[in-house]
Amino acid sequence: MINNISFTSAIRPVTVNQFMNSARMSCKSVDYPWTIRESVLSENAYTTNVMDCTVCGITDGSKVLMMHICPTNEMNKNFSKISKFIKDKISQMNPELQAVVIGGKPAYTHGKESYALFDKFTNLLTDLKIPFSKLKGGMGEKHVAYIRNSDEWLVASQMVERPQPYQLKSPEKELNKLFNEVDISELDEVRW
Repeated sequence: MINNISFTSAIRPVTVNQFMNSARMSCKSVDYPWTIRESVLSENAYTTNVMDCTVCGITDGSKVLMMHICPTNEMNKNFSKISKFIKDKISQMNPELQAVVIGGKPAYTHGKESYALFDKFTNLLTDLKIPFSKLKGGMGEKHVAYIRNSDEWLVASQMVERPQPYQLKSPEKELNKLFNEVDISELDEVRW
């Protein structure tokens, strides 16, 4: 049952420099051309240059399945193959599963395929009853990593500011600045 989940993942907005220092040292990368073939199942994973793509990460606190899927790549047009890939890689019976879905761009900037792909991921996670946090849209590129030791998702952007401590916004406000829609799962927390 979902109620047995014993861990809380953190979502942490970071600067690009903080991201590069944390993610690239200990993580496997999900690289171009951003299809399911480049997906990673590992303790730690990262991907960069998320624009109109969707990043879906599913973790049980020990490993993460990270996908970076480009909506314009022909290989990604058949979502049933992506859905089957996910179902084959995770244990749907694992009550510890949690996920994040990050990315996508509004139709007026990148075409209807971007949000449509994002929504297919959120619909699949809902159908599989996997709780997830959603960070949708926004301007600029993002970088995403999952770090197992701290059970946290790093979300980096050039737009993340790190002024003097007395000028810091809350991490929630930072995420709301980066994305058009922010919906944090009850099982996740946002922190610096």
